[in-house]
Amino acid sequence: SVPEESMGTWLVSRFEQYSDRPAVRSTGDGFSGRFDDLFGEIHSVASGLLDLGLEPGDRVGIRMTPRVEWTITDAACYLAGLISVPVSELFSDERTAHVIDDAEIDVLVTDDAVPERISENVDTVLSADSLPAGDRDRLPGLDAEPDDIATIMYRIGTTDHPRGCALTHRNLRAGIEMLRSSLPLDPGTTGTCFLPLAHVYQRLFTYYLWDSGAAIAYMRSDEVLDDLAAIEPEVLVGVPGIYEQLYEQIIDKQDEFGGLRQALSNGVAESVGAARDEGRSISTQLSLKYRVAERTVFSTLRERLGLDTVEYALTGTEAIDTDLLEFFRGFGVPVSELYGATELSGLATCNRAGSYRAGSVGAPLPGTEIAVAEDGEVLVRGPNVVERYWNDRTAWRQKLGEDGWYRTGDLGQFNEEGALEIEGPK
Repeated sequence: SVPEESMGTWLVSRFEQYSDRPAVRSTGDGFSGRFDDLFGEIHSVASGLLDLGLEPGDRVGIRMTPRVEWTITDAACYLAGLISVPVSELFSDERTAHVIDDAEIDVLVTDDAVPERISENVDTVLSADSLPAGDRDRLPGLDAEPDDIATIMYRIGTTDHPRGCALTHRNLRAGIEMLRSSLPLDPGTTGTCFLPLAHVYQRLFTYYLWDSGAAIAYMRSDEVLDDLAAIEPEVLVGVPGIYEQLYEQIIDKQDEFGGLRQALSNGVAESVGAARDEGRSISTQLSLKYRVAERTVFSTLRERLGLDTVEYALTGTEAIDTDLLEFFRGFGVPVSELYGATELSGLATCNRAGSYRAGSVGAPLPGTEIAVAEDGEVLVRGPNVVERYWNDRTAWRQKLGEDGWYRTGDLGQFNEEGALEIEGPK
């Protein structure tokens, strides 16, 4: 079930529940602190935004690299009843100008210089290093209705004039609940944040971490592997490219172990991972090689790379090579594929512990219905499906049938275990 509450109400509830636990870990000079400290920052910024003359329903653009100020501004919008609009730092000037114009953004918060052709289209440009502050008692975001628009997200990787997905408070709460029921996490743990927060995948997981009482570790996008080793997270929110880099580091570091150990470890992880994935028994000879490799190589490398504590290693946004998945499973870090879209408030499926299968994106998340049309297109229905595109109801009617099924544009099928396999774009 999806709680009938706004994101602002959810935020207050969770930050009170976990007040004395760490909420943010930073690898640089940024803010690090507990939930109660962070809530004070969020409340102050929410008040400051309203003191600028903004009113509930006005749009606030956020254009920053992944950092705690991004999430503070986003959360402040929920408390203030404002609609946050992520503007990817990867967008071209043309696309950025389109987003600002289409969403009618009133205030843009940025951590970089903004070209004049962009800044002249907004009333106010704020620096992430000097966010507004205020001290209002009552914030209007707590009175928002579940079906009010909470955020407008413009998809990364589409045309120069992408459509904005209007996500409601109910959509976001549904996404959080789906993760909570599928990937349970203990309070006090840590999850990573280095992917663009303008993408719904990373953004939803930051909410999930706070919902679980976990800390968000904001990492440097150009120093991810170094930061990973320092943080040792329980949740690694990644994409295929990160696991390719980790694989290369593992192969490079195996040379340090010399002849016998390297010979034992080469090919062992892939073979064990493939056997586990397919439910096959592992031969006595392979089992012996694996035990030696685990004791002399794998455990040491996991610790050096910051992977020894990982409970959930996740990958999304694009397909990952099955050989890589089998390697990591044998190496002791099962990487779980996910499937979703901005129109689905993040996710629709995931592989769960005990049911990993390379080549599949897992079973539907609780509350999500998935079907395959006669032509092979994957259809999704549930409380996570957004209600419309911003300023383009015609295009949305083409994507959403009268029966409520969202047409993903991807071809797929269910395997014999009931997990979805994506075959490619329609």
